[in-house]
Amino acid sequence: MAAFEEEPEVPPEQLDVARGLENLPVSAWPPGPARYLYFLQYTPDHVGGPGADISPTQITFPGCMCVKTPCLPGTCSCLHYEENYDDNSCLRDIGSEAKYAKPVFECNFLCQCGDHCRNRVVQRGLQFHLQVFKTDKKGWGLHTLEFIPKGRFVCEYRWTLLWSAGRI
Repeated sequence: MAAFEEEPEVPPEQLDVARGLENLPVSAWPPGPARYLYFLQYTPDHVGGPGADISPTQITFPGCMCVKTPCLPGTCSCLHYEENYDDNSCLRDIGSEAKYAKPVFECNFLCQCGDHCRNRVVQRGLQFHLQVFKTDKKGWGLHTLEFIPKGRFVCEYRWTLLWSAGRI
């Protein structure tokens, strides 16, 4: 295992945990030998957890026909309840009286509307600078490096790290 001990220092500005697969780089802390990155398999795609037998990509709605007009409630088949997002791509306030959150149905690859559609937020990927960091007692975590408004989508985050004793 001497190869791990001899790995060169990686300058923090060059380290991207996402390996270029996101809109923005995802940095890591503390900077230095990046040996833990060799055990990380990053993906911008949805990864199902235990017991998830069906991929969400296999469950789709027929798609909307919004070509000449924007996707709006009443005309867009994807907006089942109301508009999902406001002008700043924040989830609309459901209020404190709500007993449960309504599901969000985004336009998908079967829809006629384009990438400009306001009902396509999650699929635009990472929009905020994030950082993977090592804690003193709890292993690895993820935090933001900038302010994120309430209701904005941040990312899907599932961290499963497999390692052999002494490698990380």
